[in-house]
Amino acid sequence: MARSNTSTECQSRIRWRRFTTIYFAPKASEGQEGNWLQTIPGKSWWIGLRMYGPEQPWIDKTWRPGEIELVK
Repeated sequence: MARSNTSTECQSRIRWRRFTTIYFAPKASEGQEGNWLQTIPGKSWWIGLRMYGPEQPWIDKTWRPGEIELVK
């Protein structure tokens, strides 16, 4: 799980492998609307990752999702 207290001017993103970037922000950046989840300005948010039918790298802990990066 990850938690953030971002301001309305910031957005965060998380990358899984090298294929997907998901943006978390009050408003979507141009061109990122398809991978955007809205946050509420001034409110905290958290992320939980649920794995359905995980493959061996997840089970033996040789793979894990990337860290959340702050984007300005």
